Formats: sequence, C-alpha cells, structure tokens
Amino acid sequence: MDENELKTALDGLKADRAKYDLVFALADSKNIIEALKSIGRSKAWFYTIPSPEQERLIQLAAELHANAKMRARQIIEQAIIEAAEVKAAGLRSRQENIRQAAATEILDRNLGKPNQPITGKDGGSFIIEVVERDD
Repeated sequence: MDENELKTALDGLKADRAKYDLVFALADSKNIIEALKSIGRSKAWFYTIPSPEQERLIQLAAELHANAKMRARQIIEQAIIEAAEVKAAGLRSRQENIRQAAATEILDRNLGKPNQPITGKDGGSFIIEVVERDD
C-alpha cells in the first residue's frame, strides 16, 4: 500500500474514532490486548467487529507502523488543535515577552512575515557584480 492509499484509508476511518484510535494504538503496540487497553476498549468490543474488518484494521496498523513518515504526519495532525490552543493561551500570559512572542508567531503564520529590505553595508545600497569566466 502506497502512502496515498494509506492516507485515504486512515482518513476514511476518522468517522469511527474508536477504530481510528485502534489502528494507531496497534501500530505502536506489541499486541491487540495492549492496544485495546491503551484506548480504553475491551476485547469484547473488538470481537463485535466483523472478522474481515478486524483484519483490515490490523493490516492498516501494520502499514502505518512500517510507514514512519505517514505516522508522524498523522500524529502531528492529531495534535494540531492542542498546539494552536497552547499558542493562543500564550496571548493570555502575565509576562509581556510571552504575549508578544505568541502574538508575533500567530500573525506571522497567518499573515506572513513582514517584508524585510535587503541592504548593503551600514544600511546602504549594494552592488551585484557579474563576472564572466572563460572556461
């Protein structure tokens, strides 16, 4: 399964959060019991899933485990809301330097960094010299 197929399959699972979480837990666990425990589900819950679907989830987990780059992207995607909340919380800090840093980063990410002029020595203009070589 290539990376696009894996991403499509994982995106399709997002509607059923328990199965989505199971695939990630299986990708990081040694066995099904450990994975179920980490997501707060029982063996009985797992065995209510039809066998072909169980096998598909296990296969997706194996593919995800093998594809570290995709796994890293999915982990970051899952954490993006929390990261944004941390940045926004910085705006409410009592420390001015933290508020300023958070505000600057939020603005830079959304509006882009302000243009910065390129200048030569001591703020003056600079000259670009093109030298042709005979090789």
